[in-house]
Amino acid sequence: MVSITRLRDDIQDEIQRQIDSLKYDIAVLRRDMKRRGGRAFRHNRSAGEEIVDFLRDYIEHGLPDMRRSARRIRRSARDHPFASTTAAALGLLAVGVAAALLLRR
Repeated sequence: MVSITRLRDDIQDEIQRQIDSLKYDIAVLRRDMKRRGGRAFRHNRSAGEEIVDFLRDYIEHGLPDMRRSARRIRRSARDHPFASTTAAALGLLAVGVAAALLLRR
């Protein structure tokens, strides 16, 4: 009888030791995940800021050209109203078709 009780106690002690070890491993993994998550957040935020800065510079450098093109289009629309209306309608139709195709998927 003594040996069965001792065996049961040994098994319970071993199971408790394994549970404690697993709890420790889980705590270590959680700490590591928090650390990695924080690093990933900072890295992604930095990458996002770089993209925004790049786009801002790109748009600022292209803005004068866009304004010149807009003035030319405005003059052309004023000089040729029928052609401008037709081109606008065709452009709108193309955008509608593209949107319909994209939304179908």
